[in-house]
Amino acid sequence: MERERIASIIAELECILPVENAKVLFTQYGGGPDESKIVATENGYLRLGLEFLKAAFAPHSIGNMPSAVEVKLESILSEESTISFDWFERVDSLDQRFKPTNTTPFLGYVAALVFGLLIVMTVVGFVTTIRWLFT
Repeated sequence: MERERIASIIAELECILPVENAKVLFTQYGGGPDESKIVATENGYLRLGLEFLKAAFAPHSIGNMPSAVEVKLESILSEESTISFDWFERVDSLDQRFKPTNTTPFLGYVAALVFGLLIVMTVVGFVTTIRWLFT
């Protein structure tokens, strides 16, 4: 579909989707983010979907975060929501966004060095204790 056609559909949906009783609740029912849920009214889901559609065309506009886009959830977000989002990002590819960095091998070397030092310190302590006992 052409971008202009999609943008016109989004504008039309903005006009026709009801705002009344459009509420969304983001909540965590358990101990971690893997135990979360979204509860919404029918109009809430419609307006939430519309906000995400609008995010596809929103300009990158939030301060020093070049990939952040504005998503306006305030009008539909329930006051009882226990989950909030600091920002929303739009990127061209998630593969580029989440590529592992070169720090991973470095951290492995640091961990090996610390482990090696612990072994050396244990041996030195053991030898020192043995000498102290037999002198």
